[in-house]
Amino acid sequence: MYSLPYEKPIKRSEKRNLIVSRWRSLVALLNDDDLTGNAELQDDEWDESTVHEFYKRPMPKWFSDEAFALDSKKYYVVPESELHDNDLLQLLMEVAFYFKSDRCLDAYLPLEVKNVVVETFEDEPRDKLMANNAIFYLSYKCCADPCSTSLAGDHLSILMEEGMAKQETSESGSLPTSPKAKPVRTCEKSVEEQLQERLRVPRWLRMERCGRAFGFDLDFNSDTPTLIEPEWGDDYDIGLYGRIGLQCHNLQKGTNFKFKRWEKHSSWDAGSMDFYVTLDAVDPDIGSVFSFQTLLRDQGRRSPLGVRLLLCNIVSRFTPPRDKPLKVDYEWDEDAVPDFYKGPLPKWYSDEALERDSKKYYVVPESELHDNDWLQLLMEVAFFSKADRCLDAYLSLELKKVVVETLEDYTTEAHEKLKADNAIFYISYKCCTDPFSVTLSGYPHLSTTLAGDHLAVVRKTMDGKPEHMSLEVSLTRKQEKE
Repeated sequence: MYSLPYEKPIKRSEKRNLIVSRWRSLVALLNDDDLTGNAELQDDEWDESTVHEFYKRPMPKWFSDEAFALDSKKYYVVPESELHDNDLLQLLMEVAFYFKSDRCLDAYLPLEVKNVVVETFEDEPRDKLMANNAIFYLSYKCCADPCSTSLAGDHLSILMEEGMAKQETSESGSLPTSPKAKPVRTCEKSVEEQLQERLRVPRWLRMERCGRAFGFDLDFNSDTPTLIEPEWGDDYDIGLYGRIGLQCHNLQKGTNFKFKRWEKHSSWDAGSMDFYVTLDAVDPDIGSVFSFQTLLRDQGRRSPLGVRLLLCNIVSRFTPPRDKPLKVDYEWDEDAVPDFYKGPLPKWYSDEALERDSKKYYVVPESELHDNDWLQLLMEVAFFSKADRCLDAYLSLELKKVVVETLEDYTTEAHEKLKADNAIFYISYKCCTDPFSVTLSGYPHLSTTLAGDHLAVVRKTMDGKPEHMSLEVSLTRKQEKE
């Protein structure tokens, strides 16, 4: 196993600089350059035209036994005795592993080279390792604890090293003989699959692959992404966003998790406002506390549809381990929502409609109005919309009546309509707080309008994707006039 000449962990930038420095030193030794500081000024221009055409093609796939048998002179299988204590091979292995991690290594991980095959047109077998132009097929292993990183295990990589001659060429004029620079191209191979070319990915995605989740762990609102630190805050709106995601999980998975407190959050303006929330939740059945993540998208007002507040839940999941980041499906599938639940929000239901089509409606009995987390949450969302998102704290609310309208039928009990994937909720409720004690962030003039009785229409839809749920809250009469 190969170990680096440094022991303590180093920063990513230092790691990158060290690899570059070691590469430059190795190139200088390969070129017999003067390292004493008396060398002539190097030419930094890369001359692609002097590189042999064979090495300009797309990165090859892993060599086959047939190709090896057919043209064995072109290949050199490095003996096991030469695999270790060879700075070039060890460095190439590190470069391959560095790119496999998407340049996101925090510290060196122990690596062990297992097999190396060199492909080059240059002749001397042993000298193929020092060839100006060559392709290296590396089989190696990351010997780190699998519990500490997803990179542990066996890997295959292909690296292409290209030399360049500015003046001299071989007698044939096709192969460079005096390289002044050596770029390396890599092609990462896992045991299961092989990528034909390395794809450039955004930096946030590279971070996410290394266990840093965009929005949940990293805040990208500044030029340099910063780590989001726990706050364990009590902001009402952040808690409400987290509870919406938690309730979405309860509805889809049949759980009964309870919100405890939120740990940290960030927001991202992507045309709509996305709120990433990490919270603590409780499973009351066993009393355990666990970390949970939600992503709520506030898409604002849709006045032509009579919508004052449109909230779309995108993520509701257990916080994944650092080495097992999960993908996020940001796309809402509008086509999957039945047409009945599209278009403008309906006005308040009429008694005639209730009598005419009673199967479509469910009047929630008073006994089910209280101690129902889902109905309580819908009432709070409606009130949050009425307050223009400006609540500093929870205000005492009381449900008075709820009617559910849905085309979905129930299997055994009518109250199953409460958990329908797509439904419209007509909610009558009361704010029981003293009007003069209500305070709103920046809107003190609204305080007298919040106490008392209120009506709200809330439309809940799902697009069939896990963790996705949409809530639309109607405009009030005053908001409609405005």
